[in-house]
Amino acid sequence: MSYPNQRLTTRTLRAALLRPLLAATLLLAGCAHAPRQPAAPSPNLRLAPAALDASLSLQQRLTVSHGARTQRADALLEVDGKTLRLALLVGPKRMLTLAFDGATIDQTRDPALPEVLAGERFIDDIQLAYWPAAAIRSALPPGWVLDESPLQRTLRQDGAATVEVRYSQTTRWLGRIEIHHLRQDYRLTIDSAALP
Repeated sequence: MSYPNQRLTTRTLRAALLRPLLAATLLLAGCAHAPRQPAAPSPNLRLAPAALDASLSLQQRLTVSHGARTQRADALLEVDGKTLRLALLVGPKRMLTLAFDGATIDQTRDPALPEVLAGERFIDDIQLAYWPAAAIRSALPPGWVLDESPLQRTLRQDGAATVEVRYSQTTRWLGRIEIHHLRQDYRLTIDSAALP
């Protein structure tokens, strides 16, 4: 026979043990757009790494805010003229490693990572934040436009803002970037520092 207090204790213990996995899933779900939203996601950019016209080697702290929840992860981002490489870590665990050469995405995923959380969404967010506006505009489908000022970008579909990107400084790959996905109502904050 079990008592109500025992069930509560077991439930509380189970929640405490599952919390790290749930935190990782929430973090990555925010980065990959919530699948339950009926609104169209932002377009797939798939720009060549060479279109960045620079090399990057950054250590990043990612913070995802969705409603009252906030989760964090660490990332390493490298871009050269041939390849974009990203490693995403939650604590000591590597959840996703991907490489994109402009045509093919090669990714290794932790088995706990849901299939809906595709590496393609990470590439699109990175390129929307870092690639030159002219390159992004050339990849947008009809009905989509990108507005840009020194410290902000706004992606619009048929005149309605869908994504806002704000920069803490004009050297965009350093400092803080806030990406607000308006349709999915979540924010991705990226704090970047150059790797030594």
